[in-house]
This record gives sequence, structure tokens and C-alpha cells, in this order.
Amino acid sequence: MPESDRCILHIDMDCFFASVEVLDNLAYKDLPIIVGGDSERGVVASCSYQARAYGVRSAMSVNIAKTKCPDAIVVPVRHQRYREVSQALMEILHRYSCQVESVGLDEAYLDFTNLDVNESVLCEIAHQLRTGIKVSLGLDCSIGIGNSKLLAKLASRRAKPTAKLESSENHRLIPVVTDGVGVFIVVRGTEQDFIDSHSPGDLPGIGPATRKKLTQMGVSSVADLRLVPYASLHSRLGNKLARRVFDMARGVDPRSVAPNVRAKSISSEETFSSDLASIELLRPSLVRAVEEVASKLYCSGKAARTVSLKLKTSQFQVIERSQTLPNATFDSLEILDIAQRLISPLLGKGPFRLLGVTVSHFVPIDSSYIQTSFEIDKADGAGDFTGLESSRRKRNTDLVRAVEDVKKRFGPQALIAGELLKK
Repeated sequence: MPESDRCILHIDMDCFFASVEVLDNLAYKDLPIIVGGDSERGVVASCSYQARAYGVRSAMSVNIAKTKCPDAIVVPVRHQRYREVSQALMEILHRYSCQVESVGLDEAYLDFTNLDVNESVLCEIAHQLRTGIKVSLGLDCSIGIGNSKLLAKLASRRAKPTAKLESSENHRLIPVVTDGVGVFIVVRGTEQDFIDSHSPGDLPGIGPATRKKLTQMGVSSVADLRLVPYASLHSRLGNKLARRVFDMARGVDPRSVAPNVRAKSISSEETFSSDLASIELLRPSLVRAVEEVASKLYCSGKAARTVSLKLKTSQFQVIERSQTLPNATFDSLEILDIAQRLISPLLGKGPFRLLGVTVSHFVPIDSSYIQTSFEIDKADGAGDFTGLESSRRKRNTDLVRAVEDVKKRFGPQALIAGELLKK
């Protein structure tokens, strides 16, 4: 189908993490909220519009954010809670279209190309979708409509609220949040005008380094960017980025909505407030990371064959090691044992500022999962030891299932690894 005939919606939740925190604690309503790590190396994961009015942004250091907004309330990140809300969001989106591509926890693309409706009806559907999300989840979102992912994403930004500081009656600066339109559609025939109204930095994938290069080339708007020959972009940006920038400036984005995109890995990372070197200091973080990935693994109905460890030294050198198992697992004890063996030879390269654990190469958890491990063990002919190993593996699997059932019923903190209670 010609790109001009496509119809794609982009749904973007407004300040998702911060909005969930306000939803769960109404005392935070209308206050500057920062969601992130409250330590020297903590970064802002999300913030309310009241905090954005002071210049606070995602990925900013929490320390810098607090200097910009001293009255901000810093709350810790609660990934499990955000995943629960995200899952409910995706269930709502699938009621409207079977062509849904989730992007992280708080964004998604919906393809309505095969729906024989005009733009007015599309806007009505989008408003109904916003209302449905608000009623079901108590959260706001912004929706953009265009004939490509690029246009739909830029349109959803135009639909969002804005925040700025204004002087009050007593001449004190206060944050003022203005509601956005909620739904913005790029009307057919106006695509290039819409793209031209943006700055190059608004285009996805153009970061500070690329913006600097474009500025040096005399580019200050997308309209300017369209006048730059491809050869000039190629010489300054390289082939891949030059092609993407050249196409985006013309509104060209052939990517289709890819429903049911499956994650290829599950990971958990922690940046330390101060560098750590000994296994005694690193192990609690290792245990927490393993517990988190094992829980995600089980809840996703998967087992993994590969366990990977990531360390970042105080000099920002990244060290990665991995091990692939003969049999897939979702057992946190088994994953922890492998991670421990991977980290031991690396301790002399510390101290470290970050630790992460990743699992990959998934297989589905089903009735054949345990049976397969028994059959492999018997074929190996390893005698009684093999039988004991299989029995141990089955007991651990039963334990994981029991623990996750308790967490599902009583919350993620209902059961945690005993050694994490030492502090």
C-alpha cells in the first residue's frame, strides 16, 4: 500500500511514571514530582509537568534536577507497578486494533490503515481511546495521527500539555501547566508543512552531536535541512544516519507497525552511589538483579538459555561475560550461581560503578520444560547423581512458581531473598 494511504496512531502516556505515582498517592497532585534514584548518581526516569516547568527532564542527573527545582519531591522507581499499568494499557489498545506495536511501557503504535473511515472519524476514535484510558486507568495520554510512524510520533508531541514558569501576584515564579489538544492529526496534503515546522533536534535519533554538526552546516530548521544535498550529509554524518536524516526531512518513513514484537532479552542494571570492588559489597546488587530478571522471566512465561553479566568500571570501561546452558531455566538460584561464576574472575578489574544481569535465548515454559530435562539426564547415563540433579531442578522450579504466586497475590515485596535483609 502506498505510504500516503496509511493511517497510523501513536499513543504516548503523559509523564507515565510520575503520573502513576500521583495516581497511587493523590497528595502528589499538582506538585513537582521526580521519579528516579535519590543518590549522587541517580538519574531522572520521569517527572511531572510541574517539575518540567523548572527545566527538569528525563535522563538528567537527579542532583542537577534538584538544583533546578529545589522543592521537587523525589520518589523511587517502581518498575513492577509501571509494568502492571502498562499491561492494562496494552489490553485496552488491543480492543481497538489487532495491529498494536508497543514501544517500551508507555508508548504504542496502532495501524488503522484497513479501516475504511475518514479523518474526522479517526479523530473521534482517538478521542474515544483517550477517554477509555482515562476512565480505566485514571491516566492521561496524547495521540498523534499520520501516514507514518514518524509523523504520528511528532503529532502526539504536538498534542501534549505544556509547562512553564509564570510570575504570580506576589511576583513569585510558579509552574503553570496548560492542557494540550489531546489528539493531533497531520491532515493529508500538509505533511511537508508539518515536518518543516520542526527543528532538526525534534526528529527521532538526532542527538546533541548530530545537532551540532547540522548547525555547523548552517541548518536551523527542517526546511533548511531539506536543502542540504545528500552528499554533504553523507560526508558529515556517515551513510546510515545521512540516509535516515535525508528521508525524515521529507517525511519519508516506510517502517510498518510490527505487532507482537517479542523481547529478545530481559535485563536489570544498578548504578552504585559509590564505586564497589569486593564481592561482599557487590553481591547484594547481584542478587537483586538476578531476582528481578528471574521474576520477569517467569511472569513472561519464558525460560532462558543464556545468562550475561555486565560491569562498568570507575573508568567507564564496560566488561561483559556470558554463559549458555544446555537446558533453559527460570530458576533464580541457578541464574545466580552462573552470575557468581561469571563475576569472580573479573573482581580484580574493579572498582565498579554499575552491575547488570541479562537473560536471553528464550524458550516457552510448558509441560515439556521439566520433562525435557529429565530425558536429557537419562540419556547421559550419569547414574544416581543425574537423578538427584533432576530432582533438585524440579524442586527449585516448584519453589519459583510458589514464590511468584505469592508475589502476584501480595505484591513484589512479599518475599525477597533472605540475604537482602542483612542490611
